[in-house]
Amino acid sequence: MAAGRPQTGGRLGPPRLVAPPGSWRDPEAAPSEVSLVDAEAPRAGEYHLRGISVTLTMLDEALGEIEEWAHGRARRSILYQERNRLTRKQREGIRAEVQHLRALLRELSDHFGLEPTVEDAAQAIRASCAALWQYLVETEAKHLRRYGDLPPGLGEYLDPKVEELIEGMQRISDTARGG
Repeated sequence: MAAGRPQTGGRLGPPRLVAPPGSWRDPEAAPSEVSLVDAEAPRAGEYHLRGISVTLTMLDEALGEIEEWAHGRARRSILYQERNRLTRKQREGIRAEVQHLRALLRELSDHFGLEPTVEDAAQAIRASCAALWQYLVETEAKHLRRYGDLPPGLGEYLDPKVEELIEGMQRISDTARGG
């Protein structure tokens, strides 16, 4: 078996990837030196391609976020914070692996003729606003009662604030729409 190709070893389950010496495990090696997909691999049908494309697109998106962390990302906001304690060695290792996986994604994309998914920022913002609307509505007093009786005055305090959050998200969505 040639190095750098999937190897099943006669067992069930996904193939085990075998890298040639001096390739992706070596941070100095270029990812183009690795070929993990057989050039004569079979083609996939339309429905298989959809499944493959969706999964690989999600992986590619996740790799982008992982790469941001490997470059030191640590977001800080009011109620959400990221703590990035990755060492220099961890960051370098993660970046090298991300680079390797992207080379593999490129090879799979080329082999199957996959087109990139283009996410429009305005559309993504509107979708986020719409999804968050439901969660915000469910923090209104009438919905919080499902957890038990509310302390006196909680609804009067919280509901106007939640309404202001909902309206603010609607304004963001409207602005993203161009209105």
